[in-house]
Parts: sequence; C-alpha cells; structure tokens
Amino acid sequence: MARFLLLESNVGKVRYSNGTGELWYASCVARELAKQIKELGHEVIEVVAPSPEAANAAIRSYKPDVVWFVGHGLEDRTSLELAKLWIKAPDYNVDVVRGTVVCAESCLTGAYLGKYAVASGGASAYLGFTKEVMFMWCGEKVPCQCSGENPWGVRPEVWQVIVKAPHDAIFHFVIGLAKGLSLKQAYELAYNRFNYWIDYLSKIRYANDAEAAVARVAIWSLAWDANAMVLYAKDASSSVVRVQAPAAQQQAVAAPSPSIARPVAVGATVGLFALPVTGDVRVALILGGLATLASFLLGLRGRGKPA
Repeated sequence: MARFLLLESNVGKVRYSNGTGELWYASCVARELAKQIKELGHEVIEVVAPSPEAANAAIRSYKPDVVWFVGHGLEDRTSLELAKLWIKAPDYNVDVVRGTVVCAESCLTGAYLGKYAVASGGASAYLGFTKEVMFMWCGEKVPCQCSGENPWGVRPEVWQVIVKAPHDAIFHFVIGLAKGLSLKQAYELAYNRFNYWIDYLSKIRYANDAEAAVARVAIWSLAWDANAMVLYAKDASSSVVRVQAPAAQQQAVAAPSPSIARPVAVGATVGLFALPVTGDVRVALILGGLATLASFLLGLRGRGKPA
C-alpha cells in the first residue's frame, strides 16, 4: 500500500462570488478521481486549501509516496492556496519533496524546478509542464466547475467533458502509479489520456456552430498541455533524465488544425482558459466573452461547421 497526498488548492489569484477560485477546477477532478486510488487499497490524504505550512506539515507527518498539487508556477517556483510561495529553486523549501514522486499541475515548473527537484532536492520524480497549463473555464458567471452548467452555449454533457478533460488526463499519471505502473508507463498513460479526450471531442456531432467552436478550442488546449508535459526521474546511473513520449504518440497528439482560424484560438486561449495572471475577474470575463463571440461569428461564416 502506498500513500498519496493531494494538496487541493482552491483560490489562487482569483476568488469568485460562488466561493471557488480558478484552482478549484483541478482540485474537484482530483478529488473525484482519488476514489479509484482508494479502491485499489492505497491511502489517500487530502489537504484542502493548503497553506505552504500546512503542506509541509502534511508531508512531514504522513511521509507520502506521491504528492499531487495544483498551484500557480513559474520556471523556478510554485505556489499553493492564495498564490503563496511554496517551493523555489534553488534554495527555498525544495527538499520538502525529498523521496516523493511529484505530480505538479502548475505552469512552467517543468522547465527548471522539476529537474532541479530531482537532481538536487531529492525528489524521486517530477511530472510538470514546460509551458502554461491550459484549461477551459467560466469564471464566476455560473458554478460550472465539474458540472454541466456553463455560459458558453454548450450542452451540459459536452461542457462537462471539456471542463474535466485536461485535469483528468494529468491525474492519470497518479492513477497509473496507484495501479503499479512504472514511472514511464504512468507518464504514457497520462499522455494517452490526452489522446483519448482529443479523439472523443473530435468525434462529437456538435449541436451548433458555437458548440463546435468551443469544443475545437478545447481540443487545441489538450494538445498544448500534452506536448508541454514532461517527467524527470533518475536512471540507473543516478543521472536525471527527461522521459518523453514515443515519437508515434507525439505525432498522434500534435496540435490539430481545426477550421477555426489561429487568431480565434489565440483569443480564446486568453479569454477562456484559467490563466488569470492579472487576477482581475472583470478583465478575464470580458476577454472570455469577446473570444466566445468571435468563435461564434466565425462559425456562422462557415468555419465551425458541426461534425
């Protein structure tokens, strides 16, 4: 039996009027999928809205084998609840993850922090992202996190897939470890999960052009995340190596070229993805609305025909 610690941040830089925040999207999916880990006989410890101090205390107390967390990150650092600094390379709290396998749903930490945590911080392995983590969101308009309710004109059953898919795919690295897979196999399981959701969304018969536009942007974001995901671990010689997906898989999950024009994809990325760098809800909502409108108008012009 192994111990899995989930650091379930809720509010990063933005708190919505419904009491949740932009980090809640990932945490609600992790909480739901953790049931699979428990069913396999492992112990799951959940820390909700963790401060850095609470996270450190939980790691010291429970000595987990695997740590999953969500937070805002940069190349050399990552945060937890309320965007409070938790770890910063090279010399701030890095050794807290010593002896653990880390799954970090945190932007950019795969570019440097993850490798450093394995090479010098004593982490057994680190799954992270070399770029921003992209996912669809709806801000505070409705309580759409992990539900079918949304403001974008998408059917609930389709939206529920869109809002969960990226977090589900990333967490499958943790599920793979719980199933006894090797680090490389667990990484490939997560990578293939991105493929699964891309294929699923690609085959839906969309209800209208607006739904097609939103779904295709979701496909674009899934491909982005998959290709930004990296895993660092040590080989037999104790050298840090970066595990990569097989070339055939990389080609399979390559960024699609949907009928939506590239400027629309970029605009939707800014408006619809939970990357509230400014921390300004009003600005994020305005950008999201403009991006959605642009996608819809292009759909009416014949660029987002239902499949």
